[in-house]
Amino acid sequence: MALFSACPDSNLLAKAREAQESGSYGESVDALSELIADGHDEPEILYLYGVALRNTGSSQKAIWALRKAAEHEDWRFDANLELARAALEIRTFQMASQAASVVLEAEPDHLEALTIRAESLSTGKIDMEASLVDFDRVLELDPASFRAYTLKAETLIRLDRLDEAKEFIAGLEERGREAGFPEQALGQLCITRASFVKELGEGDGTQELFEDCLERFPLNPVVIDEAVSFFDDSGQRSRASALLEETIEAAPSSIRYRISLADRRRLEGNREGAEQVLRAGLEVKNSVRVADGYAAL
Repeated sequence: MALFSACPDSNLLAKAREAQESGSYGESVDALSELIADGHDEPEILYLYGVALRNTGSSQKAIWALRKAAEHEDWRFDANLELARAALEIRTFQMASQAASVVLEAEPDHLEALTIRAESLSTGKIDMEASLVDFDRVLELDPASFRAYTLKAETLIRLDRLDEAKEFIAGLEERGREAGFPEQALGQLCITRASFVKELGEGDGTQELFEDCLERFPLNPVVIDEAVSFFDDSGQRSRASALLEETIEAAPSSIRYRISLADRRRLEGNREGAEQVLRAGLEVKNSVRVADGYAAL
């Protein structure tokens, strides 16, 4: 900090710090860009710049600043963690796994770094067997990690270890209940199991799994979306439309599903029916959703 104490640029750095502490990452970009344009390449400035870029949707641009910041020993941990996040977001899996490994050298049970490395090793098809070791450790540390459950199941399928995958998938929801997942997440685990069974190509009983999830988690948006997709893909378009009708009957203010159903009716040539669906949504007591309904109409 002494470097900036007698320098006008210290105001820019302070401004950037304050903006990021309040979550206003966009506000810090200009100040940090100005510092870098003036020739400042101190690791904190580079790190904060990388953080700001990643949090404003520019993960690709954040990479160079974070890699440079990570060259400094005092910033090696923080910069590599942020680099792992950014690299995963742009699907640069090798870089993400390497950066996460640096974090794990210092803190072997760092939950986020373990998850990032496991996902990178699996999704990037770098070392799927090693990813399973990381996923298992993540689930030991955090039995409620929904993402680790689903990614481990995907990895077993990628490895063609189908018997293990079937056994693991069959117990997804039960494991979620044991881990204390809320109903919303349990619904997602239920539909995840149905979707995986579909991907495994085992047609017998697949529809029953989707219908069971709908019966037990009727207003879970992930369940509804996946079921609509399943019915459409399996040539049951009328069942998908009926599901949307049931959903908006149970939740009249669900404008997203109204729009989806109206679009289906319009594409079927039933413009009057599409209009009726949208106009019915204008009667709900929610000004934001009413505005969305008018826009769709």
